[in-house]
Amino acid sequence: MQPHPRAIEIAVRQAMESPCQKSKRGVVIYASPGAEYPFFNFGFGHNGPPTMINCDGSEACLADCGRRCVHAEMRAHRDAMASKFDISVARGMGLKIHLVHVKAVGGVLVGGGGPSCFTCSREIVDSQLVDLVWLYESAFTSDADAPRSRWVCYSAADFHHKTLQNNGIY
Repeated sequence: MQPHPRAIEIAVRQAMESPCQKSKRGVVIYASPGAEYPFFNFGFGHNGPPTMINCDGSEACLADCGRRCVHAEMRAHRDAMASKFDISVARGMGLKIHLVHVKAVGGVLVGGGGPSCFTCSREIVDSQLVDLVWLYESAFTSDADAPRSRWVCYSAADFHHKTLQNNGIY
């Protein structure tokens, strides 16, 4: 199981728009009953410094990137909030709202770590906007033939709990 192919494409494109020198991340928030059905995009975003601020790529910037930059989830979340009416219509149709988070290198989707940003997970679970969170995670396996990365889907609450657990917050 994986997110809608169009969502993956948009999220990777968003990641490549990131000016961040350290890591390019992209997010899309959407609703769709399945990969073969229409895709309803509600919001998207990429990570990077606040508008009007440039990433200088300095050691200080790279060391504190996560605290200096606006996270892709936050930008996508703000964008989707403008579509709140449309989201409630989609929910009324029985559709789930998905958030797809990707990391890209050279325009190619690459595996990242599991849930780790408590700022983003807290916002996702508190807003009750998103039902499902998709991450393309690196899989650590001893089987050389096994895929190295895979899509993992979390409920918003599970995503937040896993984030807290991964940060040693219980």
